[in-house]
Amino acid sequence: MALEQKPEAVREVMAAIHRAGRDIEQARIVGGEALQEIVKIVRKHIPTHTVDAIVASLNADLRVINYDNLNIDKPGMEQIMGLALEAGILKTDVDLDQFAHDLLLDKSGQMAGEGE
Repeated sequence: MALEQKPEAVREVMAAIHRAGRDIEQARIVGGEALQEIVKIVRKHIPTHTVDAIVASLNADLRVINYDNLNIDKPGMEQIMGLALEAGILKTDVDLDQFAHDLLLDKSGQMAGEGE
């Protein structure tokens, strides 16, 4: 698997996802210009989403999308792996215990992105 040869890249991506989640949660709470900046970013990458739909999905009261807990547990990883196998993204099962140990844990033993 190519990811096995790039553990630092995987940790870097995981950390970036966690930072982005924290930024989104903060913008959701603060609103105003911070929220509008998130809306602009989403529209840049998903132009078919309307401003109103994006704002609605980030409504702090509804909690439609939750970015607080981005760590995926083993059953969640198994579900993702199953979908990836079904879609042909993966050709064989991945040893999730080894994958998580080797790629997702940083040098201190924490999940990548935690504590940043």
